[in-house]
Amino acid sequence: MAKYKNTSIHPYSTTKIRFLAGSRKARGFGLVEAFTSAIFIVVAVVVSLDCWFMIMAARINDSACRDAARAASQAGSSSSDASNAAIAAATSYGNMGAAFMVSPPQVTVLAYNNTTSAVTNGNTTTPPLSVTVTSTCTVRTLVPMSFLSNNNITYTETKTYPIVPSTTGVQANNIPSP
Repeated sequence: MAKYKNTSIHPYSTTKIRFLAGSRKARGFGLVEAFTSAIFIVVAVVVSLDCWFMIMAARINDSACRDAARAASQAGSSSSDASNAAIAAATSYGNMGAAFMVSPPQVTVLAYNNTTSAVTNGNTTTPPLSVTVTSTCTVRTLVPMSFLSNNNITYTETKTYPIVPSTTGVQANNIPSP
């Protein structure tokens, strides 16, 4: 208080603060800061949403493939039964991805081996008594990214499950009844 006794400034007034800090010469700087901050916040939110959409697409595709492979492994004694069961199991994930801009998973039975020996087809070997299912879905990002073509990311998942003996009387070839 003694330092300012010769001034007519009240010790708690805003004039004292301006006197000590100097006057602001540039007007409207706060508006520029707010506008710049808003731009960075919007960009951060959009990139975060893109990351969230990508994570949800991977989760949806993984779950659809897992459920389709499980259904195909319990379907029956033919590849067409397994394919129908896999497609039916994956249909429940079709509407789930719409909120996240994810296409419905496309499910394909790659290999169905209901024998007790491994089967080699080209470069792939299918284990005995197993079914292999692949699932593919595409997510569309909000922000165009330079390393993506047309803002789409495609996820592919492949799972192999053992064929489970059916308790309904329909048995896969060479599988003993329970």
